[in-house]
Amino acid sequence: MVNVYSSQSKREKAIFMYKKSLKIQLIILGYNMLLHHIIYNIGLIYCDQSNYIEALCMFEKSLQIRLSIFDHNYPNIAALYHKIGLIYYYQRNHKETLSMINKSLQIQLPIFDHNHVDVAKSYHSIGLIYYHQGNHKEALSMFEKSLQIRLSILDHNHPDVAESYHSIGLIYYHQGNHKGALSMFNKSLKIWLLLFGCNHRHVTILYHNMGDVYKSQNKHKEAICMYNKSQKMKSLVLDDNYSYNIKSYNKIGNA
Repeated sequence: MVNVYSSQSKREKAIFMYKKSLKIQLIILGYNMLLHHIIYNIGLIYCDQSNYIEALCMFEKSLQIRLSIFDHNYPNIAALYHKIGLIYYYQRNHKETLSMINKSLQIQLPIFDHNHVDVAKSYHSIGLIYYHQGNHKEALSMFEKSLQIRLSILDHNHPDVAESYHSIGLIYYHQGNHKGALSMFNKSLKIWLLLFGCNHRHVTILYHNMGDVYKSQNKHKEAICMYNKSQKMKSLVLDDNYSYNIKSYNKIGNA
């Protein structure tokens, strides 16, 4: 029943039902496996609502329960450290994000083969933190590690591979490597177009970023072409008031 509410996006009702279930479980079973799942699911709903303070509270409660049930090097513990790290990331608390993701990675590496999807995700998340801190050298190293793993275990047209190409392209762009940036953006774009067609958020962002590269090269005709493509797609897949639309209109005028 709770899952039905969640799938229908009736999130407030879902939270109410989870909390009602939580009270019953506390009386009957105490802090057990089922309880931590309920708390975790409440956290997911808060996260989906961008209520990161409440989400963090729920995930930390879930972590305390998991630590009391499982060995501290259990994969589920690593997954929750990563989830908490993402909450800190959304709050732009990069120091705590890095701490949580590193805790997750330290658990993952001894358990999994290094070529594991969760390890790749952790490397990529660490790369994002370095990127937002302006540490492009370390960010590139993390993104390349993640890409290498993803190419070895995933289909080369997997969304995670496209994500890695895009992230590496952003680093190249900020390093002034425009040729490398365009190459990475094009690789990413081909995958997203193959998987989802033109009307997808990632496609709009890539056209926008490619426009930025061309603009930096003083290739104004190509830049305007990319910004126009991006704007056309954004008008279809994003709200008209979305700030990204405003940026595109401005850049078309300035290119």
